[in-house]
Amino acid sequence: MSTQQTVSADACVVIDCNEWIRLKWLGSPIGLTLIAALKRDRSLRLAIPEILGGELDKHRAETASSLLRRLRDVSADIGTVTGDHLAAGMVTLTEESVEVLIRERLLPIAEQAFYPDMTLEEVRRALIKVNAEVPPNGPKNQQMKDSLLWESCVTLAGKYCVYLITGDKAFYRDRHAEKGLAENLSSEPAVKDGRLKVFPSLESALQVFAPESSADSGEIVSRNSRDLIAEEASNAFLRSSVAADIPEARLRLRGVVPTYFRTEVPHVFATSFTAFFNVEQDAEAEGKGEAAVSGECRLDTRQATIDSVSLHSIHWRLPDAAGGVAKVYEVLDGRVGD
Repeated sequence: MSTQQTVSADACVVIDCNEWIRLKWLGSPIGLTLIAALKRDRSLRLAIPEILGGELDKHRAETASSLLRRLRDVSADIGTVTGDHLAAGMVTLTEESVEVLIRERLLPIAEQAFYPDMTLEEVRRALIKVNAEVPPNGPKNQQMKDSLLWESCVTLAGKYCVYLITGDKAFYRDRHAEKGLAENLSSEPAVKDGRLKVFPSLESALQVFAPESSADSGEIVSRNSRDLIAEEASNAFLRSSVAADIPEARLRLRGVVPTYFRTEVPHVFATSFTAFFNVEQDAEAEGKGEAAVSGECRLDTRQATIDSVSLHSIHWRLPDAAGGVAKVYEVLDGRVGD
């Protein structure tokens, strides 16, 4: 059950469920950057509206169940290939204990998190959007939860500057984040007054509400950091399920675009990246394909190493014999490298 809390803060961050999952429940390098930013700025709060809290509870349980199932499968495989059947019993974690550990990620900023209750007025406003079939809804596409999340943010914007972070296409014009908010949402007073700002990713939002978290590329003294990122992106792409469709393909790096964020360790940076490749197929194939691999990692400039690599998306296309696009792939949610 959520509890209404009175918080005297200038701004609050609302993170949609899709971002919590993408950022591994704020345990990824970029997620930890947010926690560090909140610890630095005590006037900034993390708001979890009631409608969002229920969805997070559901997906937190699903995450714990999925992770343990995969861990047990691996343990069973180890037992099979080694003959040591005790390996299957090595996993002592329970789903409940994993859920608790995920929740404890917020302990360092517990005093800055609050949980606004849903109001009847928010429900009424959300129903109007649902019945009118306007974003975040659409024709024959009722999105009550998204509508309620939006109205919760509108209510919060009456008291705070709200930063809503969501990758949900339903909020954006023509379902494309690069085009900005859907017209009916962008015309709302809270948005026009600048009290409600919407971002498709935490990375883009951090540069606005926590600019001190951003690191200039000149601070990155590791000369081969881009090479390290490109290598990790290439390896992860080749491990992905979609790459199996072009087993003879070779990747030719076109470039890497990294964005660096400071952590609590001076020489360690959370890094969001997109690496671009040409996909060269076998000799009989026509033309070249293209691939863009996006994700995040942790860069240690002192050791010149990268770890905690997490892929968020792979986009790639292959041409057909006539020079058109034969296939376009989008693999999302961080599981592309499994």
